[in-house]
Amino acid sequence: LSAYAGSRYERTSRKGLKDLLADPLKYDEGVITTQMSVDFSSMAEQSDRLFSMLSGISAIDNEKFNRVIVDACALFLTRYPDYDKADKVQNILAAHEGKDYDVAVYEYEKLITVYPGSSLQPDALFAIADVQRTGLKSYEKAAQNYRKVIEQFPLQDITKRAYINLALTESVHLKDYQAALTTLNTAVEKYADDAVTKEALQMLGEIYSKKTKEYAKSVQSYRKLSDIFLGDDGIAALKKAESIATSSMHDYPLVIAIDEQLIRDYPSHELAPEALMNIAEIYEKKLKQKMEAIKAYQRVIEQYPNSKQAKKASSNIRKLEKDS
Repeated sequence: LSAYAGSRYERTSRKGLKDLLADPLKYDEGVITTQMSVDFSSMAEQSDRLFSMLSGISAIDNEKFNRVIVDACALFLTRYPDYDKADKVQNILAAHEGKDYDVAVYEYEKLITVYPGSSLQPDALFAIADVQRTGLKSYEKAAQNYRKVIEQFPLQDITKRAYINLALTESVHLKDYQAALTTLNTAVEKYADDAVTKEALQMLGEIYSKKTKEYAKSVQSYRKLSDIFLGDDGIAALKKAESIATSSMHDYPLVIAIDEQLIRDYPSHELAPEALMNIAEIYEKKLKQKMEAIKAYQRVIEQYPNSKQAKKASSNIRKLEKDS
């Protein structure tokens, strides 16, 4: 269909593909169907038609199909060594080496060496690090290459992921928590309100609370996340901060501050009356400040009169007034 667009074998080829889609390639139906709809005859050069086909089928993630793609790419590069998008074909080839991890690293390194001006240089270096981390389990080498991505390509989008994957390598595999914290804090400072910052702050909160036991810094990370990212992510971060402040720090004024933040930022959320009720119970049971507890219970009744917490707040107020 691609190399010989419009040939007398086109109908037979389409039938052959449809037959394959009935079973062997049914999981790749979307990609194959899309390729069958491409107007290859509009492309004058055979090299362009083949490149279009290779780019299309590169989306297939099928272990049994990898070798077919690799061989097709290798043949293309032999046939058209000076093609202006040869680096992209080399990248497709490397990406489909599957579990031949050493070969994959070699093919990505070949891309870097043979195509020094390619825009895919940072992606290839990042891919090498990923293969070393997840496939070869060469964690030191992976960390080194993630750092190279960060140092050599500071303005590329892939560099954002390099920070996260470097921190994962440092914390999960190398157990170097201080290095991971430095990496993540650098990412937060560099990318401000980018989506990668949310992931970095979540990781900071986890490492501080579970590995280095720096609970105050963990709470700070989660609260910073909630300040930047509103919605479900912000609420989840506040709940984690509240849990750490309660169970690990026993810092009840801090718990109150976190709950007040939740109420202020999400006054209509179902968790808001729960947070206000928690404030009242802290004043009553932990801080032994009955007047502040009564005020907080009254706020529950006034702000959330139809909530289940309002009924309990009324009962608690009567009990406190009776006791006093």
